[in-house]
Amino acid sequence: MATRFLGPSGSVRRHTRLLTLSALIAAAFTVFFVAASGANLTGSTFESTDGNLIKSTGTDWCNTVVSNVCTSTAPNLVQGQDKPPGAQTDDSFANGTKQDDAVPSIGTGGIPNKGDLDRF
Repeated sequence: MATRFLGPSGSVRRHTRLLTLSALIAAAFTVFFVAASGANLTGSTFESTDGNLIKSTGTDWCNTVVSNVCTSTAPNLVQGQDKPPGAQTDDSFANGTKQDDAVPSIGTGGIPNKGDLDRF
């Protein structure tokens, strides 16, 4: 039965049909499973799409108190706020520091907008 539908073993017809079948299965997987995994849960109040740290409605990444520090989940958290851009006291990462460094080096001075810190 498979030989009748796919063609003789090693033939171009068999390879073409197997490739087409594989592409259709991959497309079906992409449409049905990958798209569904990014959907919001019905009834959830979690704010995952606003991209900020401010709780406006529902539940956010860390529901902060007035001080904006998540003491319940991170008791040793140290938070810094950005200084006004364009000033000589503006802050940014310095000396090759990356965002995931445990103890980042912070520099001051006139810096380009793309290197400016917002929250750290």
